[in-house]
Amino acid sequence: MSTNSELDSLVPALTFDAGIPLESIEAMNSALKTGSTAAQISQIHVYDNAPHAFHADYRPSYRKDEAEDGWQQMLAWFRKMNP
Repeated sequence: MSTNSELDSLVPALTFDAGIPLESIEAMNSALKTGSTAAQISQIHVYDNAPHAFHADYRPSYRKDEAEDGWQQMLAWFRKMNP
C-alpha cells in the first residue's frame, strides 16, 4: 500500500476533449516527471478518438474499447501500487 500522503494517480486522457488540449496533457506529464515521488509514478494515458466522458456508458460519447482498456489499466495500476 502506498504510504505517500500525496495522491498517486492514473489518469486516462483523450485527444478529442476540447476542454483539455493535448498541449496541457503534455505539460502535465512534464510537471509530473519533475514532481514528488508520487507525481513521478503517476501515469497519463491518451486515447485517440475518445471524447470527453468516454467511460460513461449511458452517454453517446461512450467508447467501449477505450473504457474497458482504461478500467483494466486502472485495476493493474492499483494492484501494482497496493500489493
